[in-house]
This record gives sequence, structure tokens and C-alpha cells, in this order.
Amino acid sequence: MKESGKLDRLLTDVCRANFITKRSTFSRFGLHRGQPPLLFLLFEKDGRTVGEISKAMGLSPATVSKMIQRMELSGFIHKRQDKSDMRVFRIYLTAKSREIEEELERTMLDVERQIFSAFSAEERDLLERFLKKLKESLSK
Repeated sequence: MKESGKLDRLLTDVCRANFITKRSTFSRFGLHRGQPPLLFLLFEKDGRTVGEISKAMGLSPATVSKMIQRMELSGFIHKRQDKSDMRVFRIYLTAKSREIEEELERTMLDVERQIFSAFSAEERDLLERFLKKLKESLSK
């Protein structure tokens, strides 16, 4: 492979492999790969607004709204109007989500262990620093 584009291609390959791993892992819960992070936010603090979720996930409100619609249809979450501001909807977990919370968290840890099993603790720390720097660079 030529030197130009080598890192970009490698990054693309890593992202694709991560996508495939998470898609197959989370499909057994009936979730799409991007949905567990939303559930983890709600496990942490139930009743968040679309704006709070979109900011925490780094996604547009439109993307989060679409995700919420899909997850609501699947029975993982439900929306309720905020009592103090009727223009605002809050997003809440359902019993279905609560039932899978512990298993989903264990599964996420297992996936992370699997992905980074070839790395030492020092290498993981270094990779984390590099990825944060890369994310910052791409956000400019």
C-alpha cells in the first residue's frame, strides 16, 4: 500500500470492524449498535431531554430524535412531556430496558475487553490519548 492514505485506510478498517462487532453483539438485545450509549446515559440519569442526550452523545438533535423514535417503537424507552415546560419531552427507560441493564453493561465490558485484549494497560492509555487527540483534530 502506498504511504498516502495508509492511516486513513487503517482507521476506516478499524471503524468497520468495530461496527460489525457491535452490530452482531447488540442485535441479540434487539438494539442497533448506536443505541446502547443512549441507554447507558439513561441508566445514569433517567428523564433526560433530547437536547441533553444529543449534547452528551455528540449527535444532532434530529439524529437523536430518530433514534428515540426507533427505540420507543421497540419498547426500550418512552417520552413524557415535562410537567414544568410542556414544550419539552423527557425520555425515560421502560421495564424492558431495566431488565437488560446489567447484562448489557456486562456485554459492553466484554466487548471492550475483546477489542483491547492485545494491548497492555500502558498501550490502552496511550491509544486513548491518541484517539482523544484525533477526535479533537477532527472536531475543528
